[in-house]
Amino acid sequence: MRTLIKQCGALLILTLLLCSVMVEQIGAQSDAFGERIDVYDVHVTVNKDGTLHVIENIQYNFAALERHGIRRWIPLRLNEGEKQYEIALSNVHVAMDNGVKVPVKIATSDGVAELKIGDPKRVITGKHTYEIRYTIGGGMRYSDVRDELYWNAVGQQWEVPILSAVVSVTYPSSVDGTKINTKCFTGVSGSIEEQCKIYKNNGRIDFESNRVLNPQEGLTIAVGLPPGSVDKLLPKEYIPFNKTPLGKLLISLGIVLGSVLAVCWYIVYPIWIVVRWFIHGRDPDVGIDPTAHFNGPMVNAKISFSCRNRGAY
Repeated sequence: MRTLIKQCGALLILTLLLCSVMVEQIGAQSDAFGERIDVYDVHVTVNKDGTLHVIENIQYNFAALERHGIRRWIPLRLNEGEKQYEIALSNVHVAMDNGVKVPVKIATSDGVAELKIGDPKRVITGKHTYEIRYTIGGGMRYSDVRDELYWNAVGQQWEVPILSAVVSVTYPSSVDGTKINTKCFTGVSGSIEEQCKIYKNNGRIDFESNRVLNPQEGLTIAVGLPPGSVDKLLPKEYIPFNKTPLGKLLISLGIVLGSVLAVCWYIVYPIWIVVRWFIHGRDPDVGIDPTAHFNGPMVNAKISFSCRNRGAY
């Protein structure tokens, strides 16, 4: 009996040692990435009115670096053939570490919303979890065969590796789950690599990347619902300023004004200089030929010198 107890104790100690070694190896492997995202967890709810409610839980690891916070980029412009459309971003709420409010500044430039999250007067380090909530309007795509959610859930703008990326999509309960088509893509922007898994549950679809996402790599999902599953909430067509009536008018005026200035400077002005010289630049005609008169020096002139010093110059 004592022998059995000793053997069990030795086995237990050996097991604990092996587990300790494995944990240390996993920790060392994780630390090798330095600054990173440990887990990127996204929940997308497709509402019946066509809006999308998105919740992102980002477990960001600053390692030993001191940072103010993170930046999240959300593309708001879609390309459909030769046209572009803009989706609406609203109801943005950000918290960190179990609901603590954190300052966030939102700036939109060239069709991308940048969320600058963090207190500029405070630095943080180590692991922190950020929860980003927002609503998207016009993010669905519609056709005669499907209502499609094509969403870049984990964007390619991150400059740090993402060790784990998962996305779940919840759709309206009235939708028949057996008629849903799904796809997912990993890698850089435009990649067709499918290193990801898809799990279909009751009323929900889960996506998971099979590998670590390197900097500038993301996870894109596609969920095709039967047509008519959600209301049509179309995005607003984006028209560049140079294609608007005011933009076209200003461009036309600029072209006309530039042409007039070019003609005046390179054609009219040189001709005017020649004409002005021809009219005013020549000597007037007095009716007689000009002659030169010269008086020679006087032979008997007396020359006197003064030696008085009148000062240096």
